Amino acid sequence: VYGHRPFLVLADRLTRAGIATLRFDDRGTAGSTGVFEGATTEDFAKDALGAVDFLQSQNLPISGVGLLGHTEGGTAGMIAASREDVAFLVLLATIGIPHDDLLISQSVTALKNAGTPESLIRIDTQYTRSLYRNMRKWEPDAPDTVTVRQTLDEFYDKSDLIRTRFRSQRSFYEGQMQLMTSPWFHYYATFIPENFLAKVNCPVLAINGGEDIQVVADTNLEAINRILNKNPGNKEHTVMKLDGLNHFFQPAEGVIAHEYGLIMTTFDEGAMDAIADWILSVGE
Repeated sequence: VYGHRPFLVLADRLTRAGIATLRFDDRGTAGSTGVFEGATTEDFAKDALGAVDFLQSQNLPISGVGLLGHTEGGTAGMIAASREDVAFLVLLATIGIPHDDLLISQSVTALKNAGTPESLIRIDTQYTRSLYRNMRKWEPDAPDTVTVRQTLDEFYDKSDLIRTRFRSQRSFYEGQMQLMTSPWFHYYATFIPENFLAKVNCPVLAINGGEDIQVVADTNLEAINRILNKNPGNKEHTVMKLDGLNHFFQPAEGVIAHEYGLIMTTFDEGAMDAIADWILSVGE
């Protein structure tokens, strides 16, 4: 990731603390089997449970098998950890709010940073939210083309921003439909963490960097904490914001705070200590 190997560094730190680790490549990468193209976050959750099953089939001196994932990996962990034999779940910079809300928030931030007028941002938000909400009602192989076409046509007519990006209504419609009917994007954009996290009864650690601009710590940690507090089956969970760290748990300082490849530190030592200490505490 941007020239760093954060999972290698974190796995080494956990191993040194006495926590056995198993890292595996994405499906279809290097030695991993399966096909990545067309896979969804739900498929990645099944891959994670395959790793759990593998470890449980080995004659290893371990007390339990937990899952740790970053961002979408944490989302896959939420899905997988509803299975009773998952011992714990660590969510690194993981989304707690509905994913369409996150995508809209990220779009608004990007538009503001680009100096886009507020009037155009409001139009973009209005129609994008309408499209995402509509996506929840259909599957990728059976889209609501009538409603989507009407919404996209209105969007194109009212947004100077969209007309500068797409040369015609047809190209705009075709491009958006290709994205919205992509199995991965459709599943991701319509994902509601509460539907899965509310079923997780194992101990949970949710940890974010305080300077994360991709998955904002306060918003998402508060959502995760609220969901887990409502779950009568989850008696042990911790949310932790680490000030001064970015999305990849690197020190966020100066003008390169979010230029991940330019920061020398791969993974903050304090963050790794916090993760290791928590895992060891739930294993006691």
